[in-house]
Amino acid sequence: MTNYLVKHLGCTGIYSPQDLSTLDAVLQSAKQHLQLTDQSDISDLAYKVLTLFEVGIKSPEQILKSVISIDPFKAR
Repeated sequence: MTNYLVKHLGCTGIYSPQDLSTLDAVLQSAKQHLQLTDQSDISDLAYKVLTLFEVGIKSPEQILKSVISIDPFKAR
């Protein structure tokens, strides 16, 4: 997640180390569950995880459940 934030947003300072750790764990779990290997797909997934967090969903379990259930990668 930190790599995504730096590459696409140019910052990580607005997130606490705990937030970054949580977001990274969710991203890794979702990536593994969805069996993603393409970097573009992983970046899209990171964006979705971050968006859910930004709109107020702070529970890692809820974020994970949401990105897995709405993820278009399942249709591939």
